[in-house]
Amino acid sequence: AVKNALFLYETDTYSLYGKTGTGIIDNREQNGWFVGFAVTADNTYVFTANIQGKDFASGTAAVRITEAILKKILVP
Repeated sequence: AVKNALFLYETDTYSLYGKTGTGIIDNREQNGWFVGFAVTADNTYVFTANIQGKDFASGTAAVRITEAILKKILVP
């Protein structure tokens, strides 16, 4: 059930599972995180990403950064 709840999407190369979060201080996104795993035909890759800043450090930003890295690693 937890694995199904974490499922985000599937590509031709991998399936992505994860959860995000954003820490807001003084109405500003200052701590974003994304944790999860990617499953390929041959392997499972576990990851965690945390970004911090004065503004725009959100879970959504952590997802964009992580997806760019995973595409470089997992897509031939």
